[in-house]
Amino acid sequence: RESDDPRLGCAAMSARSVVVTAIATATMLTLACFAAPAATTATSSTSGGGALAFDDLKTGEIYTVNPDGTAFRQLTHDAPTVVSFLPSWSPDGQRIVFGRSVNGHDQLYTMAANGTDRRLVRAELPQLSDDDAQYFPDGKRLIFSRCRPQGAGCRLGVMRTDGTHLRFVTAARHEVYD
Repeated sequence: RESDDPRLGCAAMSARSVVVTAIATATMLTLACFAAPAATTATSSTSGGGALAFDDLKTGEIYTVNPDGTAFRQLTHDAPTVVSFLPSWSPDGQRIVFGRSVNGHDQLYTMAANGTDRRLVRAELPQLSDDDAQYFPDGKRLIFSRCRPQGAGCRLGVMRTDGTHLRFVTAARHEVYD
């Protein structure tokens, strides 16, 4: 099968990937590997409807595809210096939370399932990086990791999807990294 997007590389799950079912993971990897031969790192998650959302660090973009390989779609269209990564579906399948790195500053964004309506969750200082967000089952809160540069450690935070009511549930640990 020819690639729907020539920039998309062969996906391999990263250590930071979200937990998805074994079937969805195997399907995504198989589809991505048949789509193009170049190696890259990717992560994925599934929506309530079964669609996979995944990143491709070669292109720095986020994509969706159905498990059967249909409806391949690029959701982000960032500048070459911007990387969008670690997408995770909301429980109702209507939104995706993801990380976006600009000049090494990682922040969390959400977007509609079709890639529109991109919103910054919470603006933070450049020395803080927010990554690895997941929705709570109620869809109203996010859990994420906040890291400081140069090995200063990471901690887990919880906030509402609009960025309010931030609290940390772990202390920063120097041996814990994003």
